Amino acid sequence: MAIPKKCKVSVLEEPRKMAIHEVTIPKIGADEILVKVEGCGICGTDVHEFKGDPFKFCPIQLGHEGTGEIVAIGKNVKTDFTGKPLKVGDKIVTGLKSCGVCDTCKFHPEVAELCNGGEIFGLLPGAKHYLNGWFGEYMKVNAGGVVFNVSDMDRDLRILIEPAAVIVHAVEQAKQIFNFQFNSYVLVQGCGPIGLLLLAFVRCMGVRNIIACDGDNKRLAFAKKLGAKYTVNGLDADAIEQVMKITGGEGGRWSSSARAPRRRLRVRGSTSVAAAASASSASSPTTVTRPTARTSTCATSRSRRAAAGPTRRRTGCRASTSSRRRRSAVFRSPSSSRTSIRSRR
Repeated sequence: MAIPKKCKVSVLEEPRKMAIHEVTIPKIGADEILVKVEGCGICGTDVHEFKGDPFKFCPIQLGHEGTGEIVAIGKNVKTDFTGKPLKVGDKIVTGLKSCGVCDTCKFHPEVAELCNGGEIFGLLPGAKHYLNGWFGEYMKVNAGGVVFNVSDMDRDLRILIEPAAVIVHAVEQAKQIFNFQFNSYVLVQGCGPIGLLLLAFVRCMGVRNIIACDGDNKRLAFAKKLGAKYTVNGLDADAIEQVMKITGGEGGRWSSSARAPRRRLRVRGSTSVAAAASASSASSPTTVTRPTARTSTCATSRSRRAAAGPTRRRTGCRASTSSRRRRSAVFRSPSSSRTSIRSRR
């Protein structure tokens, strides 16, 4: 495949101002990879950056849920992160590049996502990184970058790898304090992209009693197709009453905040995998918790600042695992969400 001298990239110059820039494609070094972009998902982090640049990254080329085909590869790059051979023509996705020198990298490499000096392609600010994001025609993987050879998957599935990894991590954290069984009650609150991915994953684990709650009947119908046994529209009926009825009427309680409207549903004997719906959903985040529990284990899985292990604090729930909110739009070349799990044994 002939590689052009220049390519187009999408740059967030300032909040709410995207522009197409033409950049020169450099010669690939011995430890680098050049990828022709095939597509990229738009994450909630990208949306937050677009709306207000909370991380002060502008100008920046966004896009970290991308995938593409290797068109040039350095002579020293032989395998991906797992040891799988790499060559021109392979399809890849990227992961976090840790610094390798901080205490986390030295003593806790299993939680490299906590590395303070880590790099995430698509979240590297400045003009020098205009080829290090997936929102463009080509993308350059820097030396030491983490890549995975996923040539056996089609484009759409490859784009879903990163958000799906968030779900897998969240459920694995929940397993530390809850034993999922086929007859467990699992409540999925918010049937946006992350919520539906979570629902599908829990169903594949064999859980039968999945309750999907949302304010959009189309989403609830989709949740039903993915394996939800029960659906509750919080706008058409009392969600607490419906969930209590489904779970045998074990008791419940509402709580809300005027500053940031939230509803907390407490139901004994059930586990909640609660995913906040996307911006278009009218339903409020809901959690199912155990009133008598005294400790909480919180872990966050999301690229830059994911939590590695349990940290305890006083709260009204047994445990929670959260990840950032996402959206479902897809960026194709060339051209919040927060998930929480609250459970009890």
